[in-house]
Amino acid sequence: QNGAPPPKGTILTLRHEKRIEAVDANNLSVGSLPTGLNYLADCLASGFEYAGEVISSSSGPIVKVMVSFAPVE
Repeated sequence: QNGAPPPKGTILTLRHEKRIEAVDANNLSVGSLPTGLNYLADCLASGFEYAGEVISSSSGPIVKVMVSFAPVE
């Protein structure tokens, strides 16, 4: 929707709808997490929350966003 991946330093959180998605402060989806992290769905359903900061992002034919997520205490 913004035409570019989020810049370094952007804070994202996780939500689980059909897939686990990283979302920005405006609740816009940045993208889905790899399926290898689907175990987080149970954690999110149990009330755990996760937030992280964008470490790097790149645009092109395949957009990549690296985020360091951690549980919110």
